[in-house]
Amino acid sequence: MTGKKDPNTSRHVGLSRFALITVFSLILPPSVASAAKTPPQKSEKPSKTRSTVPHKPVDRTYTRAELLMRTALSYRGLPYRWGGASPRSGFDCSGFVQAVYRKWGIYLPHCTSEQIHLGRRIPKSELQAGDLVFFKNTYRHGVSHVGIYVGEGWFINAASYGQGVTLSQLNSAYNEHHWLEARRIKLKPVPEDKEDVKPITVTVHEGGHDVKIVVGPTRHR
Repeated sequence: MTGKKDPNTSRHVGLSRFALITVFSLILPPSVASAAKTPPQKSEKPSKTRSTVPHKPVDRTYTRAELLMRTALSYRGLPYRWGGASPRSGFDCSGFVQAVYRKWGIYLPHCTSEQIHLGRRIPKSELQAGDLVFFKNTYRHGVSHVGIYVGEGWFINAASYGQGVTLSQLNSAYNEHHWLEARRIKLKPVPEDKEDVKPITVTVHEGGHDVKIVVGPTRHR
């Protein structure tokens, strides 16, 4: 008859489906059989497993060059004295350099004409903190003045009787005119147990406005 559904037919179809599922569950492995019964789920991205090996924290300490700068900046404002090489008495230019380096176990002669032969010559464009900068024909012919490069275009030096130990701009007209060369002295690394220190910020009044110079710290090497 058309238009009528045989209830017995529906029951047979249902039984057939049940029989098929039963056969699959008996023949297939449990994992596959269970996958056939349940609808597939969205696969999740595998979670990244963290390494159980402990990582040593990276210390942020001063390099030896920056420790030199720390000492040099602590002498800022001390008086100029011809032949002086001590914070108690004052400094001349080469005596100042000698005293700063000596503080960290590096011994230099007290004379610009000898200091200029130490280390290796480097281009002005590659200056780093702790490098020596030399000038010529300031008060005498030939090499006559030395300072220590700080960074950001500044160096610290025992300048004159009126100024004492001060920060000077490397590219000022006077220093550009008297520029001679720069030298880098090999510095030993800082001991591993050196405690962390905070950066030094120095403010210099130049050209009618304040200029801040920051020294360290950097990643320990």
